[in-house]
Amino acid sequence: MNHYEKNDELSFLGVMRVFWLRKWVIFFVMIFTTLVWVLALGFKKPIYTAQALIGPPLELEVLGLNLNPFFYLTTPKQKKLNQETVYDLFVRNLLSPITKQIFYTQDYHKLVIPDKKLKQLDQSQQEKMYKSYLDIMIFSTYQRIKPYKFMISFNADNPETARMLLEAYLALANKRATDSLKQLLLTRNKKIMQSLEEQINALNKMRIIDESTNHINNIAIDKQNQLTNLIQIYEKNYNSYTRKISASSLKLYQLAFDISVTNTAIDDKIKKALLLGVLSGLVTGFFLVCIMTPVSRARAIA
Repeated sequence: MNHYEKNDELSFLGVMRVFWLRKWVIFFVMIFTTLVWVLALGFKKPIYTAQALIGPPLELEVLGLNLNPFFYLTTPKQKKLNQETVYDLFVRNLLSPITKQIFYTQDYHKLVIPDKKLKQLDQSQQEKMYKSYLDIMIFSTYQRIKPYKFMISFNADNPETARMLLEAYLALANKRATDSLKQLLLTRNKKIMQSLEEQINALNKMRIIDESTNHINNIAIDKQNQLTNLIQIYEKNYNSYTRKISASSLKLYQLAFDISVTNTAIDDKIKKALLLGVLSGLVTGFFLVCIMTPVSRARAIA
């Protein structure tokens, strides 16, 4: 009597031999299930991704925003605006939850969701939609580069919408950042003006105290005239900078390359189809081999 007929159960080695003899059945089942998954995933809507790598603005754009070029005069020492400080304003607004919320309510609906459809949704549906909206935005930080660069991408079901979403979001973040920059320039300008006026008042007191000394009076008057002219220059520069910012000609960032739009879902679909095809093929092939091979024959094979 065969040794394996004395046992009610097959050994592991016997099962592996059965599978090896039926390997072509499992292989063809895996091929078939993979093709089925490819067809099934192929009917799903494609997903297009618009990407942009964002870095700090040009140095020349930033240098013109500094309001204190006259270092030889006794004006307050201000920290000069540079790429890092201006870019930091933009990044804070780019990643701000408030910016994302504003974009969702003002721009995203116009580009993706009709107002009529939005009004038909209840609160839970709108919250679900907002969560899915947050999922289409992807921010990646390149922390090995300073100032840090950011890769921002938007997903949509067509390339035009993906590009429009990305461009509109960058425009909103830049607008909010330039508004912050205006406030920063206003604060700096007020401090400069206040310091200059304090110096003029101090010179007036000096003239009152030393009226008998013409030499000191002449120096004080000359210094007052310089400070008054400096105030006028600051005012002119400040108005020029704010007009430039208001005209939206100033970008507080620059793109490392043009915005690209790709159908990234194709690679994902192929990977998913291969994975699901192999796994489902193995499972299905396992059961087919078990059904096709009686236990008595399996014992004999073993």
